[in-house]
Amino acid sequence: RYGAATDEVGVAANNVWIHNIRFLADTSITRGLDLDTGFVGARVSNCQFDFDSNGSDFKTMIRVGQARSVIENNEFLAEDTAGAGKGVNIWGGYPDYLQIKNNYFYGQFDTVGDTSNSAGAIVIDSAHDSGDTVLSGIRIEGNTIVSTDTAAALLINLGTIAGVRGIVANNLLASYDTATADTAQVEFGATGGVLPLNNYFIDADTDVQQGIVGRRQMVGNLDS
Repeated sequence: RYGAATDEVGVAANNVWIHNIRFLADTSITRGLDLDTGFVGARVSNCQFDFDSNGSDFKTMIRVGQARSVIENNEFLAEDTAGAGKGVNIWGGYPDYLQIKNNYFYGQFDTVGDTSNSAGAIVIDSAHDSGDTVLSGIRIEGNTIVSTDTAAALLINLGTIAGVRGIVANNLLASYDTATADTAQVEFGATGGVLPLNNYFIDADTDVQQGIVGRRQMVGNLDS
């Protein structure tokens, strides 16, 4: 349980496995878990990041700065009002060969929850250093993201960085946003960046499933 805004669990060692732990925000917390730059091989599995009450959220649930890290089978729960800014934040060092797979994200992940340096359930921080612009081997696969935001939803936000290479595949993306354009809620990066395959998106405007072709083009009944 985190009771002060600056409370944080930092991992500054190689090959640390964090398993089956509940991380609970009891106030507005800057960062829950920090996989620190300069180390490799962190694994976070079967954990839950949760909030205690309204206004008690992690602005960033996990910050990943370690190479060869695996984030899998976790729950990232943010509230429906203020919410969180970032679920998994890719930022710092050289987190090459990062895998984010089979996780469940629910709630608001947006710039309301965190007004600094971009936002999203899965996001590359806009304050990235030079190492983050040449990432290799990123794998984001099999995640379910449900955004309850109605005005500024950001589900996967990899910015416009062309040097981030890897794959984003088989993710289910659902949004209750009826204001933001569909193509603005999912950002797979610039040409030359990660390659997306077999991702699906649905929002509250049409309730019609839409396939995502390429980085931004969607097929189906577009609403905005």
